[in-house]
Amino acid sequence: MLSWWTLGALGVLAALLLHVLLGWSAALLVPLLLGLFMGRGAWWRAGVVLLAVWALLLVYNEAFDPEAMARLRMSLSGFVGNRVPPWGFPALSLGVAFGLGALAGWAGTALYEVLTRPRLP
Repeated sequence: MLSWWTLGALGVLAALLLHVLLGWSAALLVPLLLGLFMGRGAWWRAGVVLLAVWALLLVYNEAFDPEAMARLRMSLSGFVGNRVPPWGFPALSLGVAFGLGALAGWAGTALYEVLTRPRLP
């Protein structure tokens, strides 16, 4: 049986690959499968996996195209009257990533519970 760290690292790589090739919504498949195969309590681990993927993408985009990221932050802060600190939208983005990953992991855990429930004869 693989440890949580190994599954987490493989999950981050798989979700990153799905995110880059098919889009962010395809990356939700990995937390769903983690929840399904890890069972109870895997929702927060699935959230951490998707959080790590989005953090890697944010760091990559900030390193290789900081001007575009600055324009993105400036345009997004215009929606709320320019009252957001520079770290506000990346923090909000990472919070959304954790929430989506946790929700997908919770759905996988719920599916695990349904599939392993004892059947009536």
